[in-house]
This record gives sequence, structure tokens and C-alpha cells, in this order.
Amino acid sequence: MSKHKVGDRIGAILSADEKTVKFLGYGVYEGDFFPEFATGSVADMIKENKREYDIELVNPRLKLDNGDTVWGCECWWGAEETMKKSIGGREIVVVKISEIRMNYNERPEI
Repeated sequence: MSKHKVGDRIGAILSADEKTVKFLGYGVYEGDFFPEFATGSVADMIKENKREYDIELVNPRLKLDNGDTVWGCECWWGAEETMKKSIGGREIVVVKISEIRMNYNERPEI
């Protein structure tokens, strides 16, 4: 359960290092839902729990200003002002979640 309220402004970061932030964008928190199309190890665990145990673990759904929907398990996210402070003076590289998902889905099985 999120401490955020539906409609709260948020920022979403894919990853960061000392110099660069891979940034997904700003948007709003839409509430907690089952992440149908999310990717990544946490999303895989959520989906596996649903399949095997019929446990529906919900996850924050984030609607970005660019129209993309990102799930909390796919990124680092928080209140817009908090994320702006977190970015600081680092270079911002804007990334699209659709490209990240495509690359994730095309990786070889381990």
C-alpha cells in the first residue's frame, strides 16, 4: 500500500549513477493495481505468485505526462519534488519504458 494519494505528482527514474540519470518522466500516481504488463525480476515474482498461488500482489501504477504507464516495480519513483532533488545536477537521459520492456523481453533466458 502506497503512502501516496491517487493523483499525486511523481517522478520515475529507471537508473542512476554519479553522473547520469536515466529518467522515465514525471506524471501521476494512479493507485495500486495488478501489473499486467510490467517487466523485471520483481514483476516476474508478482506474476508467478498470481499463477501459482492465486495471490494478487498489487503494485503502484504511474501514468507519465508523455502517456506511458510505468509500474512501481520497474523503476525508482516518488514525489515529484523529491525526485527532482534526487536528480540534482546530474545529466538526464530520457528513456522510454516501451524500449526498456522490449530489450528485457528479447534477452536470452538464463
